[in-house]
Amino acid sequence: MITQQRENDLSQISVFREFGRGAAMRSVKVIVDGRKVGKVKQMENCDVPVSPGRHTVRCEMDWIGSQSVTVDVEAGQSVSLVCRVRGLKKLSQLSTKNSDLIELQVSD
Repeated sequence: MITQQRENDLSQISVFREFGRGAAMRSVKVIVDGRKVGKVKQMENCDVPVSPGRHTVRCEMDWIGSQSVTVDVEAGQSVSLVCRVRGLKKLSQLSTKNSDLIELQVSD
């Protein structure tokens, strides 16, 4: 969380949700450092101001969630991540490996 920093020291984490078949009309929660900071629908972006340093990012929807991604954000830097929600191919995917249904990775 940001507490009285100079504007040129502000950093940002940006999560973009790609278009896909999975949960097309649903929002995905964006979690940074264990706190819900926003939501993204398909083809939307969630920009989160953060203090410089190491942060953990995760995306969740209902009982499924991505693996946590750790990013190092420098002062004034923006780090971009991409979220992909996969559609279910069979009901057995709802079992224990729920993290396979939402993918989160740092964008190139």
